[in-house]
Amino acid sequence: MGMPKGFKLMAGGNGGVTPRIAHTISEGLDEEQVLEKITRINKVYSAGAKKNERMGKYIERIGLDMFISQLEG
Repeated sequence: MGMPKGFKLMAGGNGGVTPRIAHTISEGLDEEQVLEKITRINKVYSAGAKKNERMGKYIERIGLDMFISQLEG
């Protein structure tokens, strides 16, 4: 999401029957940092999620703090 001072990166939101507001992962990022974080999010999610598990459910299952620490690791 574009903000006055860089981008805010959010993940895990969902519309539909059970709506879920996305979690803020990082703020104040430039375009290059956003792309790097998105690539890392996809790698972490692909490696740890169960088959057909949505990202929001994955984050809920392992916890937001654990998800963010995996992104940094």
